[in-house]
Amino acid sequence: MPQLRVKLTRSELYHKVWSIPVYLAARDFRISINSLKNICAKHEVPIPYKGYWSSLKAGRNPEKKRLPDPTTWQPHLIEIVGTDFTRLRLQKLARLPNVSVPPVTIATKGPVVHSLTARTQRLLNKPRTDDAGILVSERAFLDHFRVSRQTLSRGLRILDALFVAFESEPFKLSWPEGSNTKVTVSVLGEPLRFSLAEIVRYTPHQPTRGEIFRQKHDWFWRPPRWDFHLTGRLQLIIDGIKGVRLRHVWSDGKRRLEACLGEFLISLVAVAKELKTERAEQGNWRQRWDSLRARELEAAGRLELSRRKIASLNQCFLDWQHARTVREFLKALEEEIKQKGTAGEQERHLLDRARKYLDSVDPVGNALQVLRRLDDDSEASQCYRGEAI
Repeated sequence: MPQLRVKLTRSELYHKVWSIPVYLAARDFRISINSLKNICAKHEVPIPYKGYWSSLKAGRNPEKKRLPDPTTWQPHLIEIVGTDFTRLRLQKLARLPNVSVPPVTIATKGPVVHSLTARTQRLLNKPRTDDAGILVSERAFLDHFRVSRQTLSRGLRILDALFVAFESEPFKLSWPEGSNTKVTVSVLGEPLRFSLAEIVRYTPHQPTRGEIFRQKHDWFWRPPRWDFHLTGRLQLIIDGIKGVRLRHVWSDGKRRLEACLGEFLISLVAVAKELKTERAEQGNWRQRWDSLRARELEAAGRLELSRRKIASLNQCFLDWQHARTVREFLKALEEEIKQKGTAGEQERHLLDRARKYLDSVDPVGNALQVLRRLDDDSEASQCYRGEAI
């Protein structure tokens, strides 16, 4: 997303917020008012107090707050990152694309045409009603159709017209046999669900005297929390796409729901394309993340190898200093024995042990082998990381 980056000093920011109101300065920086106030508070830049601009407009000379320590503050530059005006488009619904969809024709009389609509009608032959008065089937879970007895006929005709339209490209309707299955519409390979329901208005329930009396004598009984009122208005919803910037709800209002079915079909196609784009972006993000993770592991391996080499060299240097001390001690011991002229068995044994210890601690001959072994370990670890990735 395009952004606006501004770098300025504290003095420049101070003169900016005291020359125009804060909301205008925030608009120039393309950030919110609270963000600008937080930046000023973080860098100890005072802002005009309440009533300053009114006093200035009235011709008075209001007092300005001084900028504290303008020369010693660190850092010298303040970076403000603002968002371009194109972000405003994200706060609005995206326009529906111009795509071709099959026509939707609602029959005014006669039986239903589609077999799935007839199946829905059969499942609602002997229904029960919930607390709100919505018909509930005893034999199957009708998640896509929730209406009352008053709107049943109209809802079936709208559902029948939609099912007939879903038999054409790019739609594919699916409702397998089974009590727990749901109606699914595949659009461009993307499975989507929808529901046709009656709008129910509910208000908080005010307990009656009888209910209060019953509650006092029956501690396990509670009155209902809500009162439900059927409105007779139908609502068509695309389920599970609240994050997509497309319209997904249609209901009776200025226009009846029958006039919005074409927009509903177009939105299904647009939602399917949006989901495909989102999935592609997620795949690209995952690929970039894996590549970045591989580079981080490789850099961490090189850093660990360098650290181990430096530690080994430091240890070799300390061992070399110790070996030099042992060598000087051995030389002094040999000279002392030579001066005395007596080289007995104990003296020879002491010299042999000193020479062997010198050979064991002298790192000059072992340093190259240590570094070569570290290189071999690093190559093996890189191969292992490559197989793991």
